Amino acid sequence: EGLQAQPINAATNSDAWYNSVPPLMSVRTLVQWTQAASAPGPGSRTIFSCPTTKTNPTPSPPTMAAPFFMLGFNDRMDPNGGSRFRITELLNPAATVIFSENNESTFPSTTGRFCPPRHAGNTGANIAFGDGHAELTKTNDYSRTTAEDNSSTVEWAIANRAVYWYPYSGAPK
Repeated sequence: EGLQAQPINAATNSDAWYNSVPPLMSVRTLVQWTQAASAPGPGSRTIFSCPTTKTNPTPSPPTMAAPFFMLGFNDRMDPNGGSRFRITELLNPAATVIFSENNESTFPSTTGRFCPPRHAGNTGANIAFGDGHAELTKTNDYSRTTAEDNSSTVEWAIANRAVYWYPYSGAPK
């Protein structure tokens, strides 16, 4: 999931979170960090890193073609995907994932199958939600089976979940 076919500086990735969000915060994009040969790694204290990332040091120097992601955008709402969801489309913004921990790979996004539990004794992950809040979330609340991860209808079939990855039932993958 979230496979990145093009390097992070490819025109097709201009809307990717790692290129579009940092300028809104007046910080370097991941492309700019990588061009400066100082791509964020574990413990780098940037918007791209989690201080408790398990891989230390980064397995190999990150490049445009092979970046290193410790945090990721929700792949079920990724702006580089086929669907471009608006925040107003979230049926439950306070429970819908926008950003979360990522599995320390070259994938810029993640889902409920790939979000690792790095916190609270490896029983939870830090997750940012559609209403703007972030919190430590228990693995049992955000983790998904393959069937739930691959279908919004299956995910939303369980009423009153604490966390949703899809914006609503029937949302495309």
